[in-house]
Amino acid sequence: ALSTYLSRSNSEYTRGYCGLDEKHDLFYTAKMFFFTWIISDFYEFFYHWLGHTYDALWEQHKSHHRFYNPTPFATIADDVVDQIFRSLPLLLIPVLFEVNIDVLFAQWGTLFYVYGTYLHWGYESQYISAHNKILNTAYDHHCHHAKSIKNKAIRTGFFFKIWDNLFGSIYKEPCFCVRCQHQLGKRTLEEFKSVTLPDYSILLKPSFWMTSVDEKKL
Repeated sequence: ALSTYLSRSNSEYTRGYCGLDEKHDLFYTAKMFFFTWIISDFYEFFYHWLGHTYDALWEQHKSHHRFYNPTPFATIADDVVDQIFRSLPLLLIPVLFEVNIDVLFAQWGTLFYVYGTYLHWGYESQYISAHNKILNTAYDHHCHHAKSIKNKAIRTGFFFKIWDNLFGSIYKEPCFCVRCQHQLGKRTLEEFKSVTLPDYSILLKPSFWMTSVDEKKL
């Protein structure tokens, strides 16, 4: 909110702008799109890495790790401090660089939050292997939730794997992605059919959201 307010009021404290002009043409906008994508991704990785490295920051981040397997409902379910620092680039980037505010917010709303939902949905797509060298997948983030704890940063990256590779925060044990599990004869369709699935349809009922936590029975 502060970032958009400063830009709309033409504040001297921001370099953000809206629309296209001779200086900020389509080429400049596209160039800044990729630039802000890279620096935002590194920022998200590094802040996340710090949260698993230092005790004080882990106290702010640990609530996000309530589940062994991540859930799309918890994509941005963080404590207040985490929320503030994770969204800080939306304020700092326009302060430091001439960037299109509309494009920046659209970038975060689609690339980061939509991709974040994919990372947390607990399903490995057949179209992107966990063994690819560039992008983090749903498996990588499942591995993070399952193995990364206090003072143990593992796969804290968001989009690109390069940051974890550079910082050494990779998973060094045998891979347990679905493709490797299938090669070992595990995670078969028969095993899946034996799992008792909760009735999530209750989430579609208004009464569920109008009752207290103690009254809810899933």
